[in-house]
Amino acid sequence: MWLVKIIRIEQSLHAISKDEFEHRPRTKNDTSTRNINVTDRVLNVLKEHKEGQKEKGISVADDSLVFTDKHGKPINRNNLGHRYSNLTAKYGFNGMTFHHLRHTHATILLSAGANINEVSERLGHKDASITLKIYGHVLPGRDQSLADKFDTLVFEPEQKVQI
Repeated sequence: MWLVKIIRIEQSLHAISKDEFEHRPRTKNDTSTRNINVTDRVLNVLKEHKEGQKEKGISVADDSLVFTDKHGKPINRNNLGHRYSNLTAKYGFNGMTFHHLRHTHATILLSAGANINEVSERLGHKDASITLKIYGHVLPGRDQSLADKFDTLVFEPEQKVQI
């Protein structure tokens, strides 16, 4: 049996003002609502987190939130950011924000040669050109890699080259 390991992004916390946020049961657009494949490691961390929420009497239904306050309500984005900043500072990553996790994720994937369209979908960008504009700087050297692959394909056709 093949087990699909996904998380679904379908809700968002929207800034109304600098200190005020509202929970929205939808994301900002159709491409932001998405399924993301994850690993067993990620699923296990989420499972442990959900078990902790359940012990505190917080809903763990499929449509429940991951980040909540102690009553299961949407956590204030500033509180989450503050907690994350404290944690990163404790481990020597001063100035790192929660949003940097998203940038780090994309940068690691693209630097390792991941397909820009696949990374764009994973991030929920409407168009891969958005991803390229933001993360294109991590792709230098790809031109030479492509030239080398093309050369091998054309002049050594008996060798299989994976693109």
